Amino acid sequence: MVHPTTPESSPPSYRLDVPKQ
Repeated sequence: MVHPTTPESSPPSYRLDVPKQ
């Protein structure tokens, strides 16, 4: 899976991979 530059626009699925909140 590709990690988007903007985690805010990314779905919850990416949140698990990139916990940048």
